[in-house]
Amino acid sequence: MLVVLVDNEGSAENVARAGRQLGCAVSLEQEAGFFALRLSRTPESPPPCLGTEPFVPACGPGSDVVVMIASNALGQGPEALGRLLMIAFLKTLSKVVPRPRTLVLLNSGVQLATSSSEVKGALQELEQQGVRIWSCGTCLDYYHLKDDLAVGTVSNMFDIASALVAADRVIAP
Repeated sequence: MLVVLVDNEGSAENVARAGRQLGCAVSLEQEAGFFALRLSRTPESPPPCLGTEPFVPACGPGSDVVVMIASNALGQGPEALGRLLMIAFLKTLSKVVPRPRTLVLLNSGVQLATSSSEVKGALQELEQQGVRIWSCGTCLDYYHLKDDLAVGTVSNMFDIASALVAADRVIAP
C-alpha cells in the first residue's frame, strides 16, 4: 500500500485518477488540512497502463483521436465569427464518425465547458457518446472558473500530455 498526502482537493483528484489508471484501489480521507490517499494493488489488479478507461472506437486502428481546443473561438479574424465557427464545430463533432476519444480544452477554451457556455449541450452530448472532456485545471484557476465547470473533468498537464502523445492523431482546429 502507498499513502500519498496532498494539501488540496485538485491534487487529491489527480492522484486518485492516476492511481485508478494504474489499476489501484483508491481510498481518500480528508484530515486536518490535508488529504490522505491510500493506493493498493491486489493480485487481480490489471497491469499498470495509463489511459485504460473503457473506450470503443467508432472505427478500427487509427481512431484514437484527440481534439485540442485552446481558444473559445475558432480561427483568426473577427471574434464574433470565431465564436460562431466554434459553436458550429462542436455541434457538428457529435455527428462525425469516428468521434474523438478525448476533447482537451486549454486556455480560454475552458470557457466552453462552463454553465453559461452556448455549447454546453453539445459538449454534454459528446460526453454521453463516450468522449472524454478534459479542461486544464491551471486554465480554470486562471479564469476563476473551476467552480463553474459544467461538463467534463478538471485535468492536468500530465494527463493532457499523455493523451496527446498516445493519440493516433491530434486535431487542433
